[in-house]
Amino acid sequence: MSASGEKVPVHESLKVLDSITISKSSGWWSAVVLVENYGRKNISIYLWRNQEGAWKRVHKFEVNRKNEWEKIKAAVDSFFQRMEAGTGAGRGAATPPPTGQPEIQE
Repeated sequence: MSASGEKVPVHESLKVLDSITISKSSGWWSAVVLVENYGRKNISIYLWRNQEGAWKRVHKFEVNRKNEWEKIKAAVDSFFQRMEAGTGAGRGAATPPPTGQPEIQE
């Protein structure tokens, strides 16, 4: 259950330790959820869709390590910088990153 008291619709086998709603409308809901499963804690980003009055999971993305999150954050931040600078290409177009951007390695 989140700090707002709203229960997120995750599988009943997961123990929700906390959650933060990112956005919620009558049709879509996204949240970051801290769960415990078999004694292991995970952070997951969820997207649900309201179908006939019931929230159904559309996507779930787990972040298991802080260094993994740092790579994701660096990649997203670099794209925001490109968008703000007007150097971002159209959707799906391949362009090299501008100089000075951190290189993201797997």
